[in-house]
Amino acid sequence: MADAIERACRLTGAAQREKQNKRRQVSVTPTDAMLVITTFARMPVIMMGSVSDGRAVAAFLVLPIPTVVANLIAHELGHGFFAILARVQIKGFRIGGGTPIAQWCWRNVHFKLCWALWKGAHIDLGELPNSRWKQLMVYAGGVLGNLAFSIAVWLALPRSAWLECLVVTAVSVACALQNLIPGAPDGNAIWRLVWRGVASSKGIEQ
Repeated sequence: MADAIERACRLTGAAQREKQNKRRQVSVTPTDAMLVITTFARMPVIMMGSVSDGRAVAAFLVLPIPTVVANLIAHELGHGFFAILARVQIKGFRIGGGTPIAQWCWRNVHFKLCWALWKGAHIDLGELPNSRWKQLMVYAGGVLGNLAFSIAVWLALPRSAWLECLVVTAVSVACALQNLIPGAPDGNAIWRLVWRGVASSKGIEQ
């Protein structure tokens, strides 16, 4: 009888320990979740080489902000470059927003430099040609400008700045893809030209 009671107590204790182990396996504390998130966030850095925490923070948290502004300017410059190739008149080019810091006119093009640089840039084009492919070239020029900016950064910076180049590339590609979405002004025009051969007679919409 005593042996049976002892055996039952052992089985009960084993069952309780098994339940506790299962609870430990299932339960995830906020600290565990944060550790997993930070580990995955640092995975590219760990895989590609050792990078100091300060450099990683600057690359992932600080660098994307000026990179977005630079991509907005590069995007409009891309429109302008291909507009020149398509012989489209450029009426004006503005960098930033708000009150102008400086403005001038060169070859009948009005340039403005404004204090709110985070608002990107804007190009004012004349009437687009009737050619379907020239219109497509002008509308897609902004996306090509984003990609060209990324390539220029890779060529300009040394190999040791590979992390910064990767961040710039990621932001540039994201900006390019965002402008290819059918809901975006450039995306609407590009897909209309590709599928219907018609975009808009109002020029580049911003």
